[in-house]
Amino acid sequence: MLFTGYDRRGAVPRSVFVSYSHQQGDWVWGRLVPVLKAAGVEVLIDLERFKAGGALYPQMDATQDKADMSLLVLSPEYLASDPCQHEMNRAIAKNPTFDPARLTALPLLRVKCPLPAPIKKANPLWISLEDDTSDNPWDQLLEACEGDLVPPAPAWLRARQEVLQLVDRGHSLNVLTRRNLSWKWLERDLGDDFLLVPLAMGSTSTRRGLIYQILSKLGHRPKDASGATSDLELLDEAMEERSTTRLLFTEFDAGLVRQSYDSDLYSALRHLIDIGKLHAVFHSFRPFNTLLPPDYNLSAWTLTTVDFRNQSSQKNSLRGPGQVGALTKRPDASRILKGATNLFRTGDPVKPEKEAFVQRLAVIGELEQQARLAAGCPGILLHGRRRVGKSTILHNLLHFLPGSFR
Repeated sequence: MLFTGYDRRGAVPRSVFVSYSHQQGDWVWGRLVPVLKAAGVEVLIDLERFKAGGALYPQMDATQDKADMSLLVLSPEYLASDPCQHEMNRAIAKNPTFDPARLTALPLLRVKCPLPAPIKKANPLWISLEDDTSDNPWDQLLEACEGDLVPPAPAWLRARQEVLQLVDRGHSLNVLTRRNLSWKWLERDLGDDFLLVPLAMGSTSTRRGLIYQILSKLGHRPKDASGATSDLELLDEAMEERSTTRLLFTEFDAGLVRQSYDSDLYSALRHLIDIGKLHAVFHSFRPFNTLLPPDYNLSAWTLTTVDFRNQSSQKNSLRGPGQVGALTKRPDASRILKGATNLFRTGDPVKPEKEAFVQRLAVIGELEQQARLAAGCPGILLHGRRRVGKSTILHNLLHFLPGSFR
């Protein structure tokens, strides 16, 4: 039997050679490879391993021989390709009976096609991902590769897509994962555009150390070498020289135990985001607003959150002989976007205890910041289109401001 149902916790993932037709390249690179890598599987694949100018078949053979197993992504185009057939035949030749104790080839049907004769003869259990929106075939694939992924692959893929879309739109956001989840995919997916700032490093254990780490990533040398300029001033100076800086902060929970990570630091980061100088992604294991200092005004900062933690896998048995098929889809949210729902109600301004009241925390935070300027605030004009909640904010503003405001 191909799938043994063992407990994958603590297992070392296999290295997998992906054999596929480039007609399925978008799916392989956009969905299959990200899932395998996020599950901890070492992926050996042509575009990352083959070198330009080298002979094709020797590179194919050398890369395939380094893998524990070959994943055969079957399609009509795959069956019509000589290089694909070469890879398939080599993988099957190592274990023509598909003995699960030494599995060397795993058939994966992506596009409906006849099973090749060597596979049909051995009649192993194979995986169908013609419909890749169900948990079960992905679970079986990762089990065979000895990988592990939470949440289930379809939900993970949708949440990942949400992260990438929000980033493309210029949103700063909080990405929540479990501690035992491989989150390195964030570095892979955002690494080309975002500078990595890992808070697990000892050099970021203080506020000044964190800011100097950011400055180092920017290649910035402070103009004031005497040390008289504050770290936050140095950060502003560096950011001012650039259009927009993209930073990926990983394991941001470390800030909880770092006393020098104070309200001034968070206010400075938030200000840089607001004025478009900083585009930040904060990875953490706890929601971002629970990581802020106790004295920090939560109304001053809200972040869109994509949560990878609260998903559970749907385990199902195999469907019929010879196939792990697509199962009935279950309704699951691929993400949890936290923040105020955009609700409006015509008529009088609403009250906080009413259902339709919307806490526009970003606007309220900006009003508070302007009102508390050290130089004083002569007045504030709140401008906006009709029926967007201006009067509601003004009627309820005092509920969110410190008691010194009247």
